[in-house]
Amino acid sequence: MLVDQRAKMPMQQCPVTDVTQIAGFYAQMTGVLAGFAFTAMVVLLSPIQVDERAEVGRKDEQVLAALFAAFIALVVTTLNYSLLAGEPADASQRAHSMRLIDGVPFGMAAVMLFQGITLLLNAGRMGRLLVGTGRAFTVVIGPALAYYYLVNGTSDIETLRAAGGSEHVCEPQAAALLGQILNVVLVAVLAASTVRRLQPSRGRDLARRLSNMPAVVVLATTVIAAMVSGYVGTRPPEFLLPAAMVNLYLVAVFAVLVLVGLTIALSAPDQPADSPFSVVAARGRTTRWRRRARRWPLPRG
Repeated sequence: MLVDQRAKMPMQQCPVTDVTQIAGFYAQMTGVLAGFAFTAMVVLLSPIQVDERAEVGRKDEQVLAALFAAFIALVVTTLNYSLLAGEPADASQRAHSMRLIDGVPFGMAAVMLFQGITLLLNAGRMGRLLVGTGRAFTVVIGPALAYYYLVNGTSDIETLRAAGGSEHVCEPQAAALLGQILNVVLVAVLAASTVRRLQPSRGRDLARRLSNMPAVVVLATTVIAAMVSGYVGTRPPEFLLPAAMVNLYLVAVFAVLVLVGLTIALSAPDQPADSPFSVVAARGRTTRWRRRARRWPLPRG
C-alpha cells in the first residue's frame, strides 16, 4: 500500500520530462551540427576540391546529397525545437506531442551525418575497420538509437494520458509496446542487411541506382514532420496525440528508417582492401625482400 501511494502523485507532479527546458539545449546542439554539415559542404565544393575530383573522374554526389539533407533537416529541427522551448508551462500535453514529432528529423539528420562521414572515409581509403565502423553507425546503430529515443518519448505521453482520468492521479507508464517490438525488429533487419551474403544482387543493383534516395526521403520526412508539428502547435494546450495515432506514427517512422537503412546498406561501395598506411608498409616489405634477393641470389640449376 505504501508503494502504491508513492507511485500515485498529483497531476502537477507527474514524473515526465520537462520538454520546454531540454528543447532549448536540443536547439543549440542541432544548430551546431548544422554548422558542421554546412562547413563540410563548403569544403567539398571549394574550387580545389572540384578540380581534384574532375581530374580523377569522381563526383561525390552521394556525399554532398547526404550532407545537404543533414543540413536542411538540422536547420528545420533547430526551428522546431526553438518553438517547442517557447511553449507555456500549462501546455505540457501539447509539448510532449510536438516533441514526439520533432524527434524524427533530428534522428534522420544524424543518420545522414554518419552517412556523409562514412562515404568520406571510404573515399579516403581509410581501411576496412574504420569504414566498417562508420557504416555500422549509419545503418544499424544510428537508426536504432533514433527509434529507441522516439519510443521512450511515448512513455511520457501515456503517463499524461493516464493522468487525465477521473481520479487525477499520475502513475508512470511504460513506453508503447508496439514501438518496443518494432525497435527489436528494426535492429535485426538492419543488422542482417549489412551481411554481404544476405544481400540480393538485384537489390544491390537497384539500391545503387537509387543511392541518393535516402537524402530525398530525409528531406521529405523533415518537411512533413515540420508541417505536422506546426499543426499540433496550433491545437489547445491540453491536446495529446491519441493512442491509435501514436501507434500509426511509430509504424510509419519504422518503415522510413527501414527504407533508408536498407538503401544505404545495399548501395554501399566496396570497402577498401587496405588503408594508405598498410599499402606503404606493404611496399616497404616488398622493397626489403628485393634487396635481400639481390644480396643472396638463389642458385640456379
